Amino acid sequence: MTARVIPDSLNIPMRDGEELKTRVWKPAGSGPFPVILERGYDPGIDWHAERFILSGYVYVGQQCRGNLQGGMFRTDNIDGYDCMNWIVEQPWCNGDIAMYGRSFMAATQILTAPEHHPNLRAIVPQVINPSIWERGYWDHGALQLPRCKAYLSNKIADDMTHKVAEYGGWDAFYRHLPLITLIPQ
Repeated sequence: MTARVIPDSLNIPMRDGEELKTRVWKPAGSGPFPVILERGYDPGIDWHAERFILSGYVYVGQQCRGNLQGGMFRTDNIDGYDCMNWIVEQPWCNGDIAMYGRSFMAATQILTAPEHHPNLRAIVPQVINPSIWERGYWDHGALQLPRCKAYLSNKIADDMTHKVAEYGGWDAFYRHLPLITLIPQ
């Protein structure tokens, strides 16, 4: 089986008119197929799509609105629902959708599931903090830099390693102000 992206990038409209970047990977064959939906903040969210399409699933990776500067989680429940509405209208969907993902992508599942989309058959949240608001990247609303360490390390890994060394370790690095100067411009 081989995969293809159709098309490379789509903008899927949400109910409020906002369009979210979405990539669709389809297995070979005429379908229709069950769908794996993963929603997250990373535009490269589909790095593991191939394993799903080789198993006969369509993989849909959608970039959520917001980022570490704000806006995350505010509309993920209804955006996830709206994305599923779009998916079931596609001729390649057999009506069965499962959500998958780790960390933030797990949180989007937890937020979407209570909306009870009639085509959502399963969620597979992995590596998620039990309380996004109280113990996630924010502690009762305040951004927690130590909890963002893995995210920051992955996003700007080479530069981050050098900057941490320059500051004498993570403790000193976290005390640096203003924070914006830590991010390469």
